[in-house]
This record gives sequence, C-alpha cells and structure tokens, in this order.
Amino acid sequence: MLAMKVQARDQPVCLHTRITRGTPQMKSMITALMLAVFVLATPTAQPRAADAPNTLFVNLTTDDAWTNEMGLFYAEKVLDAGHPVVVFMNVRAVRFAVKDVPTQLKPAQDALKALMAKGAKVHVCGMCTKRAGLSQEQWIEGTVAGGAETIAIQMNPATQVLSY
Repeated sequence: MLAMKVQARDQPVCLHTRITRGTPQMKSMITALMLAVFVLATPTAQPRAADAPNTLFVNLTTDDAWTNEMGLFYAEKVLDAGHPVVVFMNVRAVRFAVKDVPTQLKPAQDALKALMAKGAKVHVCGMCTKRAGLSQEQWIEGTVAGGAETIAIQMNPATQVLSY
C-alpha cells in the first residue's frame, strides 16, 4: 500500500483508506473511471456483415487435371455448405478456361462449369492467358478477367485461400 505523510490526525494514512472512506462523489467517480478503463481495454470483435460466411478463394496454377480436379472438388463441397467460392485460374491453369480444351483436361473443365452453374465465380489471369498463347475471346462463358476485384476478394480477412 502507498503510505502517505499526513499532518492532520483525522486524515487517512494510506491511499486505499482514503478511497474506501472517501465521499460518495469520490467513490462514484472512481467507479466510473474503473468502468471506463475496463470497457476501453476490452478487445472487441470486428462486426461482420450479418455474420456472412467466409469466402473460399481457390488459386489454381497448374495444367495438371488431377490437381485441379481436387481443388474444384474441395471448392464444390465448400459451396454446397453455403460458402461463396471464387476460383482464380492463373499461370498454366488458364488452359482449363478456354472453350476447346484438350481431351485430358475436359473432366476438370466439366467440374469447373458445374461449379459455375452452382454460383461459383471464376476469374482468369489475362496476362497468363496471353503468355500461354491464348486470348480472352477463347475463355468459356461466365469467366471474368482477374484484376482489382480478384485481389480485393483474396485479401479480405473473411477469405480463406487454397492453392493448387
């Protein structure tokens, strides 16, 4: 306890005694101050828009059908559970986004189209498309060019990112 030097005989000797035997106004002020410190020091959770579900962002980078099918299978389960899904096709995965895919890539593209039919969004990297010798005109219907929106979705704290 903090001891205080006091000249008068009838004054309290320590701070604790001074507070506990203080005037009602002093007690009210100290109680309010302690409550304010408690409220301000308590961390608060960031509110989410009506408890919206997390978004799954599936980053596909390969032209390996098996790998992409696995990513799309997982995305379908998440979509069926009620979470929004965004698929970003970049690097060699852009080959799955074109209308005339090779036969070995057809099952993975069918899975992609089925996912889109259920509401998943598909973004395709335009730079990667060009680098692969393809064009946006070759993309399947419903795909959009990746850009600022893609980055905003990916960087959102409510987004979970998986890469295949």
